[in-house]
Amino acid sequence: MLTLLRDMIAHKGHATAAVLAAVGGSEAASADGELVELLHHILIANRFWICAVRRVPFNTAHEMSLPRALGPLAKAFQATQSEEDTWLTAAAEGDCAATLTDPLIPGGQCAVGDALTQVCMHSHAHRAQIATLLRRHGVVPPQTDFIFWLAERPRPTWTHVIDTEDAADHHVESMSSDAPPVALTGVKYLCLAYGAEQDWLALSKQEQDDLLAQDEVLRSRGSLVAAVAPSVTTVRAWDGTPALSNEPFAHLRAPLAGFGVIEAADLAEAIALVANTPCARAGGAVELRPIAAINHHASVVR
Repeated sequence: MLTLLRDMIAHKGHATAAVLAAVGGSEAASADGELVELLHHILIANRFWICAVRRVPFNTAHEMSLPRALGPLAKAFQATQSEEDTWLTAAAEGDCAATLTDPLIPGGQCAVGDALTQVCMHSHAHRAQIATLLRRHGVVPPQTDFIFWLAERPRPTWTHVIDTEDAADHHVESMSSDAPPVALTGVKYLCLAYGAEQDWLALSKQEQDDLLAQDEVLRSRGSLVAAVAPSVTTVRAWDGTPALSNEPFAHLRAPLAGFGVIEAADLAEAIALVANTPCARAGGAVELRPIAAINHHASVVR
């Protein structure tokens, strides 16, 4: 079942991005409140189920506050798809049979596999409604049938459906700054990300955007994600007098590019969370170090 679920979720991402692109390509469709509301409804359902599968709280007030505009919607769809991909990458077959319980689930519970199947079927049903509305505006709906997707398994293309960078940035900021961090009860990890700029620049724009989406997933969980400048000042005061150097203390294959503090249920989840981040994929590496003690009053780790 896990293989089929991975295919269904991957197809859902491609189909959603294609529909968003079709809507964004028409001024009349973009201004259709009914159509945009349908997209918002699909997203909220996606958000509910992936939160349930990941065993994290669904923040109803924040999720419902997302602006009804294509830029923020597309950015949120992209981040949600990345969350689903991350979970499925780390999942084992037995995880699909695990039971989810929630008052909003009919009957109060269902299996994880059934939940992810529902996400795909729900999205498909509403994409059909969107196709009807697109035709009303003279737009030919994109071909999103699963059987056609299987032939080449194209990845979703999100960049051209973000209508304005300002709108997208506004929502990214609201997800990372305004929303309360998810209250997890796992282990905190310091993430040290190493990577060379030339390896990052060798990637295509689409590849870069796909990897940066995983950083947004971490931020949406309340994680600290930071990039660092290449300049270094190393301080040693072994005899009580500071001695300074412009060289890193440890010489590594690639320079330190960034760091983060994440929280995960265990090491396996932490690995899954960082495996698709930029440095881990672009010729670098991410070190995970369990945090033994931390100042919870420090604003930087909220």
